[in-house]
Amino acid sequence: MNELKEMYDSLTLSNFQTEFGKPPAPAKPDIDYSNETVERLFIQKVNSGHVYEINPDSNTNKLSSLYRVWNVKWKVTGPQRNVTRNNIIEIKGVLDFNQESIKEVRESGFKNVDVVLTNPLEFWCGY
Repeated sequence: MNELKEMYDSLTLSNFQTEFGKPPAPAKPDIDYSNETVERLFIQKVNSGHVYEINPDSNTNKLSSLYRVWNVKWKVTGPQRNVTRNNIIEIKGVLDFNQESIKEVRESGFKNVDVVLTNPLEFWCGY
């Protein structure tokens, strides 16, 4: 039991930042806008409400069972709202797509998703 406590105590914010980078979200210029969507990766210490966005290329295997990990598919290009023809969605809009992503993550158990993903149009570059 002491070994688990020592491991938990060693996971300080400075250790975390050294290993996975500083929160919050990556800067807008780091996003590859040639892709319609990007993957965003969030972690939360199991007994804490603190949520951090980390580099999606991070090795989350190093996090142990003391962190929960969520992948979020985030749309960054395209129209703001869904484009429909004859009541059929032809192009999924950024706002609608990202709101669905937030809902899916919330339903998967990430209750604080609304705290970190407050703007469904974050990183949207327009159409």
